[in-house]
Amino acid sequence: MADLDGKRALVVGASSGVGKACGVALVRHGAHVVFTARRAERLAEAVAEAGGGCAVSLDVTSQASIEHGVEQALENLGGFDLVLYVAGMSPIASLRTVTSEQLQTIFAVNTFGPIHVIAACLAHAADDAIFAAVSSDSSHQ
Repeated sequence: MADLDGKRALVVGASSGVGKACGVALVRHGAHVVFTARRAERLAEAVAEAGGGCAVSLDVTSQASIEHGVEQALENLGGFDLVLYVAGMSPIASLRTVTSEQLQTIFAVNTFGPIHVIAACLAHAADDAIFAAVSSDSSHQ
């Protein structure tokens, strides 16, 4: 991984799995990282494992939570060089049994979440900032 000393990263969905692994790796390579997700206790564990960074609760299904979380991240970082969206979910059900409510939540997290997070961060991004959204159909609830 390239030298990331001093780079400012926001990792959304950093309480477990790929998001947590990315946040930990970024810290270990010198980046200043804000770990975000809904589960505050799991975020604290991720920050402890990384040996640095900070935790900010953020629910990607809530515009108010996104705005508040981005504001808190800005207080810690001052801007963004990297915004990594790794939050995601998929139903553990067949299409015959998945409910409309479940589908709405899935789209809120997987489709609208990254759009709203990126939009909230754009004005505070470095000119050469990287925005990345990671997706998978194999996530677990």
